[in-house]
Amino acid sequence: LNVLIILDSSGSMAENVPGGQKMAIAKKVIADFVNDLPQRAKVGLMVYGHKGSNNASQKQLSCQSIDMVYPVSELNKAQFSSTLNSFSPTGWTPIADSLKKAKDIFRRAHCLQLF
Repeated sequence: LNVLIILDSSGSMAENVPGGQKMAIAKKVIADFVNDLPQRAKVGLMVYGHKGSNNASQKQLSCQSIDMVYPVSELNKAQFSSTLNSFSPTGWTPIADSLKKAKDIFRRAHCLQLF
């Protein structure tokens, strides 16, 4: 089982919704999900919106910042948790480009068959 989680670290994740701040909720849901995965699952974490700011002058930097911060590999829960919790809401939201990058990662790893 290979899992790639994409974390939105854009400025909108600082917003509060019922239940708390979007970023805090996302981190908790991700942590719970990862803890419930089978022991042999390989997990990766990609993040976007974590560089620059959500000011228009930093949009290009922020939108180009889509990074694998924990490669798809056997899970080290302490390291994964530390990496996950190191991000705060910051920049813009390049969702489409992050999904394209995820597809490329799985294609290179021969984990994704395209029909």
